[in-house]
Amino acid sequence: MLSHAAIEIVHEAKHSKHSATVQKLSCLATGMTNEELAELVRIIEALRGRHGPCYYLRKEQTGACRTIEVDQEGDRIFIHLKTHNMPLLGKGAHKRVTYSILYDPVEPKLVASAIVANSKTTRNEVALLEEFRGSKCIIEPLYIGKHTKKSGETCFEIITPLYNKGSLRSFIKKNPHSVAFDVKIKIAKDILTGACTLNAKGYVSRDNNRGNFLVHEENGIYSACLGDLGGHTDKVGVAVHKRPFGPSARSGAPDLHRAYYENRLTEDDVFSNNVYSLGRVFHFLYFEKEVPWIATFSDKYPLIAALYNDRSNPEVLTEIEQATEEISSYTTPRLQELSDKLFKGTISPEEHFEYIIFTMLSTNPEARQTNKYWLEYINDHF
Repeated sequence: MLSHAAIEIVHEAKHSKHSATVQKLSCLATGMTNEELAELVRIIEALRGRHGPCYYLRKEQTGACRTIEVDQEGDRIFIHLKTHNMPLLGKGAHKRVTYSILYDPVEPKLVASAIVANSKTTRNEVALLEEFRGSKCIIEPLYIGKHTKKSGETCFEIITPLYNKGSLRSFIKKNPHSVAFDVKIKIAKDILTGACTLNAKGYVSRDNNRGNFLVHEENGIYSACLGDLGGHTDKVGVAVHKRPFGPSARSGAPDLHRAYYENRLTEDDVFSNNVYSLGRVFHFLYFEKEVPWIATFSDKYPLIAALYNDRSNPEVLTEIEQATEEISSYTTPRLQELSDKLFKGTISPEEHFEYIIFTMLSTNPEARQTNKYWLEYINDHF
């Protein structure tokens, strides 16, 4: 319920002066008239600098054209655009990501706002966002709030900077064959930096996929970060006792499936599979397409797909051998060719990146090295 203090602030705003900020806001949001924006600005200006609890002010409570959220501790105010004439930024199993505006009378800017159900997964994500606050190449929250929906359900609001190129998946698909090689290398460095940041504290992401990395461009400089610390980021010691990758068995390397089937999964297996999964991400980044065995994986290898619900069928070992052969037949010949060029000193920068990718995808877990190794390697060679 809106406090009496907040109600008084809103009424006071009705009589305040019109702000020149209206024009700046109109450039960021659609579907609002200047009169509606002026009313919104009057309310916000009355709220600024007040001390007290955080306010989540719905349109129905203020008469404004959009919902306002006030972070008194950080002295910030957010205008939630949600999907009112604005596209959805993203959607996950337990979250919806929409646009909001971080209010500033001189330079307001768009940010990303995720409404997330109050669940164990979300509480884990919130704790990780706080733990890794300020870390390189991991998304940093501007604000984390908690409020009650009209339905009575409690949820979290996680507001983060807006990565203007979207996910790695959408960035590559929207710019086919036009992303410069040096930009791809910079993105790979940032992704490895984020992975190493997690690994250094004993964490691993079990869901490295194209949609979970975000890309930003400013003044021609590109950057990337891990944008999702949800239910698939764990301490590696915990990951050993869970399904050690994301939603689908196709995300796992064959050696990982074998170790799981034989009940001998170790932390080294989980870390090695993390390198393999980033190899898949880099394959998409460089070649602009998925590795060839992924699309038909579940159809070709149904026992592997079912392994993490039932590991009683010994015939799964046959499928693991077949998957190993399929992957090896794709990676080994090209890796041998690239290794020869590297040895002779005739390898091009693009081929050198291919060499890294195919080594990370190796069916030999020892050959994959570690995320830290590849970050140092790329920094030394590119």
